[in-house]
Amino acid sequence: MPRLDTTPITQQDIKDYLASTGDDFRLELEVYNICKTFNFEASHGGTYQDPVTKKTRQYDIRASRVREQDRFKVQLAIECKCLKPYFPLLVYQTPKAENENYHEIVFSYEPPDPSLHTIPTAQNERFAGKYSVYRDVKFVGKSTVQIGKTEQKKEFTGDDSEVFDKWSQALSSADDLISQSAHFREEYKTKWFFAATVPILVVPDNTLWTADFSEDGVQVGAPKQADEVIIYIGKDYWHPGSISYTISYLHIYTLKAFKKFIRSFPNEDNPNSEIWDEFFPYDKIQKLKSARRT
Repeated sequence: MPRLDTTPITQQDIKDYLASTGDDFRLELEVYNICKTFNFEASHGGTYQDPVTKKTRQYDIRASRVREQDRFKVQLAIECKCLKPYFPLLVYQTPKAENENYHEIVFSYEPPDPSLHTIPTAQNERFAGKYSVYRDVKFVGKSTVQIGKTEQKKEFTGDDSEVFDKWSQALSSADDLISQSAHFREEYKTKWFFAATVPILVVPDNTLWTADFSEDGVQVGAPKQADEVIIYIGKDYWHPGSISYTISYLHIYTLKAFKKFIRSFPNEDNPNSEIWDEFFPYDKIQKLKSARRT
């Protein structure tokens, strides 16, 4: 840390500081209010214990929607980063591989023996191929970098540390939510419950770019601005005595694309939304229920 000026900070100093550095917090509030406006249960700036490190961490936003008649829940672990158009995020993409076409949910259910009621009974379920929510995605992100030009020499400079920290926080927050999913059947006092968890990074409009490459490293087309990108994660998480789970993708949205995603859930303007069936495919859900009835 550099040596500090010993002159006391004034109110004007605080104003100047907020004018130059407060954009991340304002973006968080905007995202939080979008969630609340479209009937998501949301919290802003809470803390949790990292399931891996056991350290206390802070999240930007968590939001969820429940479809009570089906016992479905989608929960979002959201981080925000106020990028600038002169230092945007570039995502390198390659064609989605067959083994990358999946998403997972947590299925919690009533124990077969009532005496086991104190032990969470849950399992992960993978929906792949035509049942994957990502089945229509052609290219997926594999690497990211923020790019800009130096002020004097106009030389390119690149860095990914701040964005990487943010989406790592989204994954840690999602991992914590996943561990809680094993208890939803008990929390909602029902025979079974299904939960999907989505880690998300939100950035301002006009700060997200993609560059597509073939599997052998040949660039495909010109770089282009994007509103939404998914980064392949494929990270396995294990919670002793509970469940294992693989987070397949991190979603990166611009602000307008995030609002579009939130509005894709049923509301007055979109009462016939099919997004629940995307996360919880009917045929697969019925088979899981039937297996628990026998």
